[in-house]
Amino acid sequence: MAANLLNFVRMKLKSVFLLLLFISNLSFAQQSPFSEGGFEAAIQKSKKEKKPVLLFLYATWCSHCKKMKKEVFTNPEVSGFITENFVAVAVDAEKPEGIGLKKKYPIDAFPAFFFIDPDGAVLYGLLRECTATDFISEATMALTPEKQIPYLEKQFNADYKNADRCYAYITTLKKAHLDVSVPTKKYLSTQSNEQLLTETNWRIIANGVSDIESREFQYVLKNQAAFAKVSSPVRVEKKIVNIVSELLRPFTENLDTIGYYKYRPIAKTVGLRKTDSLIFTYDLLLSERTKNWKSYAKAAIESSQTYYWNNSEKLKETTSNFQKNVADPESLKYAIKLTERANEIKPSADGYLLTARLYQKMNDFKNCREFAKKSRDFSSALGFSTKEADALLAEIQIK
Repeated sequence: MAANLLNFVRMKLKSVFLLLLFISNLSFAQQSPFSEGGFEAAIQKSKKEKKPVLLFLYATWCSHCKKMKKEVFTNPEVSGFITENFVAVAVDAEKPEGIGLKKKYPIDAFPAFFFIDPDGAVLYGLLRECTATDFISEATMALTPEKQIPYLEKQFNADYKNADRCYAYITTLKKAHLDVSVPTKKYLSTQSNEQLLTETNWRIIANGVSDIESREFQYVLKNQAAFAKVSSPVRVEKKIVNIVSELLRPFTENLDTIGYYKYRPIAKTVGLRKTDSLIFTYDLLLSERTKNWKSYAKAAIESSQTYYWNNSEKLKETTSNFQKNVADPESLKYAIKLTERANEIKPSADGYLLTARLYQKMNDFKNCREFAKKSRDFSSALGFSTKEADALLAEIQIK
């Protein structure tokens, strides 16, 4: 009787929860200024109402998109502003229409907002999460002709030697994640090396140059102290690191080993510790993702002591891959050296257990037993589970 009553109460509570969830979703749909009627319908409506289209491209998995839907677009001030000034349409970027729009308006981040005139030209763009106040501020700029991309492009082309016009144009393009290379190159071609050393020219280089072999970047590389005076040492170093990252990251993400090893020597010419450390990280990441464990071990042995020696977590992460995927005895000996260093920096149960498993893989059961006991004792002293250490000790007991 009691069990039946409990089940009945649970079912009622579940029904109430689902009803509240439905009401919440219905409330959002009613408050949202965005139509789901499709982009082409929005364009036609914009022609009739003489308003620009506000295209919101989102992904269902994007937490930033969800947050803006819930907290920003339900704000009456934001909703009212959008309804008054735009024909707003929301499109799921992973559905057929959204996939087509992603090709037309290049998207590499969510949420993505494009302010588009009735003829389909981008007036302004924004690819990031905003607060309500921030969104209204950005949308206001999108309505201001002097802030729009077509106006800035016209101004730049009328006087492409003007640094301020170039900077205004490329920063607006960059905000929309649109290509800045053409105007950047056009302007910088008018500047000698010595003329590059101004604050505005530094900003143009920082925002517009991505070619590591370009004259401008190479000049920055050779004159870091001089550029630091018109900017700051931190900003100059950040640009140098970013340009190396922009060169190698796509190859790593696409598992393009041919491209990666073609351009890696170029990245190495930069010669800064931070960039070399970044390259080492990419070396390991690409080897791990392509499961080239021979290459992984080679890179780790060459550079772990240089870049990871004082980072216990990175040392354990690296040696865990050795333990799971590398069989060469000399490589395993080196991995033990790394785990011992990790345990020296920060003793831990998982560090001792990892060392034990490396010794087990080398058939050194005496040392395996010693470190498994250390792991068990460490966990026991903190009141944590000793299950893994106990299992390993039981496993090697028969050895």
